[in-house]
Amino acid sequence: MSLKVAEWIRVSDESQASPERFGIPAQRTVNRETCKQYDLEVVKTFEVSDVSGKDIMLAPETAELINLMQSGRIQGVVAREFSRLMRPDSFSDYTLLGVFQQTRTLLYLPEGPVNMSEKTGRLMASVQAAIAGFERSTIRERLHRGNEENRKSGGRFASTLPKGVGYSKEKGWFYTDQAQRVKEAYELVLSGESLNEIGRFLGMSPVGVRYMIHNPIYKGWRIYERECAEARPSKNGRQPKYRPLKQRSPENVIRAQVIKEPLVSPEVWSRACKILDVKSESSRRDRVGGIASYNGFLFCNECGRIMTPIRGSGKGYYVCLNRYQRRNCSQGYVRIAEMEGRVDSLLSWQMTDPAFLRRLVMRWEVNSRDTKNASVIDRLQLEQKALERKRVRTIDIYADGDITKQERTERLGVIAQQLGRLEEEISRLRESAQPTESSQLVEMFKVFAGFDTRPKEDRRKLLSLYIPRIRIKDGEVVSLYRLLDNVESRYDKKCSRS
Repeated sequence: MSLKVAEWIRVSDESQASPERFGIPAQRTVNRETCKQYDLEVVKTFEVSDVSGKDIMLAPETAELINLMQSGRIQGVVAREFSRLMRPDSFSDYTLLGVFQQTRTLLYLPEGPVNMSEKTGRLMASVQAAIAGFERSTIRERLHRGNEENRKSGGRFASTLPKGVGYSKEKGWFYTDQAQRVKEAYELVLSGESLNEIGRFLGMSPVGVRYMIHNPIYKGWRIYERECAEARPSKNGRQPKYRPLKQRSPENVIRAQVIKEPLVSPEVWSRACKILDVKSESSRRDRVGGIASYNGFLFCNECGRIMTPIRGSGKGYYVCLNRYQRRNCSQGYVRIAEMEGRVDSLLSWQMTDPAFLRRLVMRWEVNSRDTKNASVIDRLQLEQKALERKRVRTIDIYADGDITKQERTERLGVIAQQLGRLEEEISRLRESAQPTESSQLVEMFKVFAGFDTRPKEDRRKLLSLYIPRIRIKDGEVVSLYRLLDNVESRYDKKCSRS
């Protein structure tokens, strides 16, 4: 008389369950041969997909299998190999083996049945379970190390390529024809255009544009600041669709230069990212309409929250968001017309301040020189860093006694000569740009003239590029944050710099 058994088939993820992988059909074929060999009758087949071997106790199929064993409806379970039954990650996972022992249910494998109610069967099952769990940990560690080495070497994973970027095994990373539009997007950010406008230009969402601008691939680098964390399984034991990300520690951040001639210089990339970051901090949007011109730029000096415009008593007011939401803040209501008049007066003076204009010229000249020879300078700076590391290694080798003092002196002398030549070449490239002409300065500063008479949209663009944060206290400007040199200047009530 045939013994009644349950057939157990399990794959760890949905991709293994696809027809072209033959994971499930292969297990079914082996199980059929085992049933034929031991004269077994399958009364129930369990196909468990997308469940890791360590989470098998969470799957509802496991609870149903245990119920069948405890009710006596089956006398055995057939599986292709022990690891298909489980890959224990903790001692609590061995509960399933305890059920096999208590119900005297046999586990049928191709190499023979395992009776866990006997001492040899318990030993065999315990050893095979430990090996299956150890194999899983080893496989994960090996995959992680391989992925890390791939990242360090600048390799590509099976992810969507950024806009305007291509990859091939022969050429590595490179920019495509679409990269020119991405470069224009950086220019639009530096000119003060909104993410909505840039998104319409590129055919992307504003959020997609933000992520694109922050992607370091456009300055020639792949940087991995986050990594996948251990994902918790769902309630039914299934694999989570997305794995959470966690921040890497500073020493584990991976940086790899993958394109020697970047699309934009590091300075342009950093400034564009900084503009978007400051804009994001204030939750600023396209607020050209409405009763206030500087909505999104004014902040409470007491609590740091944004000053939001409201209508009241026939007039418009700025009010701290905390006070508006009846939270603890002593900042009073300020009339929009009066507040913006003071801001216009201060900004008109600030935008024509000789010190501000001098800093602007200096930054423009540095950026123009670096942009012109950016790729060559970056390559030379990488060579500098390599020579510095070589110098440190030479000193360490001498300290360990592997070379003589004379050899150390000779090697350090050669390295010093090479570093000197590189420094001279970098200085020459940075000074090779043509000096700024007066006509260029006039064109550059023309936009700041008559700031308070310009349209609202133009004033907002200028603020987003140069002074994106203004702190207010009792209706007076307390400080201005200058994005150009990352400095916050404080002012007294007379709008003079303190």
